[in-house]
Amino acid sequence: MTMSQKETTVLGFVTLLAVLWAIWVLFGERPAPPPSSRALFPVLDQKIDQVGRITVTGPDNSVSMVKRDGVWQVGERRWYPARRDQVVDLLRGIVAAERLQEKTADPDLLPKVGLGEENAKLLRLLDAQGQPLAVLYVGQRETGSVDRDSETFVRRPEEAASWTVSNLPRLSPDPIDWLDKDVFDMNRARVAELSVAHPDGEAVRIVRDAETGDFVPADLAEGETVAPGGKAGAAVTALTFINLKDVAPAKDKRIEGEPVVVTLTAKDGLVVTARVWPRDDAAWVALDASVDGARIAAEADGGAEARRAEIEQEAQTLNARWSGWIYALPAYKGDDLTPRRDDLIDADTGTDPDKSADPDKGADDAAQPDAGEPRP
Repeated sequence: MTMSQKETTVLGFVTLLAVLWAIWVLFGERPAPPPSSRALFPVLDQKIDQVGRITVTGPDNSVSMVKRDGVWQVGERRWYPARRDQVVDLLRGIVAAERLQEKTADPDLLPKVGLGEENAKLLRLLDAQGQPLAVLYVGQRETGSVDRDSETFVRRPEEAASWTVSNLPRLSPDPIDWLDKDVFDMNRARVAELSVAHPDGEAVRIVRDAETGDFVPADLAEGETVAPGGKAGAAVTALTFINLKDVAPAKDKRIEGEPVVVTLTAKDGLVVTARVWPRDDAAWVALDASVDGARIAAEADGGAEARRAEIEQEAQTLNARWSGWIYALPAYKGDDLTPRRDDLIDADTGTDPDKSADPDKGADDAAQPDAGEPRP
C-alpha cells in the first residue's frame, strides 16, 4: 500500500517540526538575562587580584600556572615564565564575560557544543591557598566577523543549563601555548660578525660586506661569489630573533653528540654564544651572553667605562633569563644557524680545484697530443 501525496506531505511536515525542535533545544534562543545580571561571575571583579593559580584541563592535556613574585609560571615546564599578556587577557575576559543566551541543559546534547564530560575544558581560578574563585566548563567557540564578537558555550558546574557568553578569549589546555616564547631579539644593525664552529673542525665566519653592508662569508677566494638566497644573512637573523618551540631544564635534557657553537659579536661588544644540536624535529639551543671588552674600548670613543657597564648589565639580564634552560627551536632554525661554508658560496663560481693545486697543469695538458696522435 503506497502513501498518498497528502500523507507524504504530512509526514514530511512532522519530520521537519521534529528537526526544528531538536535544533531549538540545542541552540534555541531564550530570553537574555537583564543587563544587571548578565555577568558570568558577578563578584569576581572584586576578587580577581586574589587569583594565584590557574588550571585548564582538557580531554588530552592540562596546564597549571602559578603566580610567584608577580610572575606567572607554567608548572608543566618546570615553572618557566608564562606569557603575561595572555594570562591577563584571560583574567580580564572572565571578569568581563556576559551571558548572552541560555542554551541546552540536556546531558545528551551537551557534547555537541563541547560541554560533554569527554570533550569539555575545565577552567579553574584559585587563590593562593587553593580555594576556588571561579570554576567553568568551556566548550565550542562560535567565531564572529571579528574575534571580539565570538561567542563561547560554557556551563557552570552548579548549573544544569549551558550558556553562550561574550568576551571569553580562546582557551588552551596545552602548556606550550602559554609559554613566553620570546627568547632573544636584537636589531641586526648591531651585529658585527657571526662565527660557526662545527664539531668536525670546520669553521665559518660571516661578516658585513664593506660596500653593501650585507652579510657575506669572510675571506672569499678569487672568483668566488656569494650563493643566492641570503643564507649568510639568514644565519644572523636566526640568532638575533629567537622564539621557542618548547623548553626544558638544561640539567634534565641529555642530547647525544657535540654541539655546533655559534658566536655572534655585536659592534658594541655584546657577545652571544649558542650551542646548537640540530635534529630532524627540532634544534635544541643553549644560550650564553658575555662582553668583548676590547671591542667596547675600540667603539666607545672615550666612554668605554660607561658603555662597558651598560653592556655588562645587558649580558647579566640575558643570562638571568637563559641560565638553566635549553630551548627547542623549529628544525629550519637549526639549519639556518649552522651553515657550512659550501652553503654560502655559489657552486658555479670559484677556481677549478685541479688547476688551483697546480697552475701549470692546465697548460701542460693542453700541450699534450690526443691519444693516438704521433708525438712531434
